[in-house]
Amino acid sequence: MSTTHYRTSEGVYIGGFGDGATSPIGGIECPAPGRADAVWTGTAWDSTAPSLADLRANLSMSFGQMIRGLVKEEWITMAEGRSWMNDRILPAAVITLINSLPEANRFDAEVLGKVPSVVLRSNALVVALGVAAEKTPAELDTFFQTYSVV
Repeated sequence: MSTTHYRTSEGVYIGGFGDGATSPIGGIECPAPGRADAVWTGTAWDSTAPSLADLRANLSMSFGQMIRGLVKEEWITMAEGRSWMNDRILPAAVITLINSLPEANRFDAEVLGKVPSVVLRSNALVVALGVAAEKTPAELDTFFQTYSVV
C-alpha cells in the first residue's frame, strides 16, 4: 500500500492517505514531512517552526478582549460579562472553579480573575476554566488566536 501526503495552500500538513482514499478538498500533494507540525516553504518542509507548547506560552489577550470573546462564544452571558467588566463580579463558572481550589490558592485565583492586566493562555486558571467549560486545548488556542486581535 502506498501513502500520498497532502498540504494546504498555506503550507500546513493535512495528512497521509492510503490507496483508494479520496484526496482532501483543496489538498496539494507533497512529500512526507519529517514532523506533522512542519510547514511547507514552497520547496521543502521547515521543521523549525515553534512547538505547540511555545505557541501556547506566547498567546495572550487583554481583559476586555477576553470578556468580548467569552460573551460572543457564549461561555458566559452578556449580563455576566458586564458585571465582570464593570463591577468585578465574577461569573458563576469562575466562582465555582475558584471555590474548588485549595483554600491557600483561592485568593490568588480571585485576584487573577477580577483584575487581570493581561490574560495568558498558559495561566493555570485559564486552563482550568477551559476544562470546566469542556473545551479542548485546541479550542482554547483558537479562542485566544481569534479574540486577541479584536
